[in-house]
Amino acid sequence: MCRQHCTSAEPEAAAQVEKHTAIGDGFYDRHDYTNALIEYEDVVKVDEHNFKAHFMLGKVLMGMSDFEEALKEFDTALGIRKTAAKHASCAARHFGCWGNMSGLQ
Repeated sequence: MCRQHCTSAEPEAAAQVEKHTAIGDGFYDRHDYTNALIEYEDVVKVDEHNFKAHFMLGKVLMGMSDFEEALKEFDTALGIRKTAAKHASCAARHFGCWGNMSGLQ
């Protein structure tokens, strides 16, 4: 069953992810790749399956000309995206009443 993958993060952890992502985005926009790297790594420490953090780490590492590590981060992000799609499909099967909502009028 995929229920374990469908739960949301703790509110405190979600707030930390949001905070570090926003700070990382600001550093990235200013081409301050060193500090952006630190912030996105902090996101991954809290949520290792955070697609955006891994994707942005790939972009940051490209900006730092570390193409080999950037590719690893993009591969990780791609794996997360594929897993998320799989679990969305699973959730739709387990909780999916979208196709049968005629009685809810």
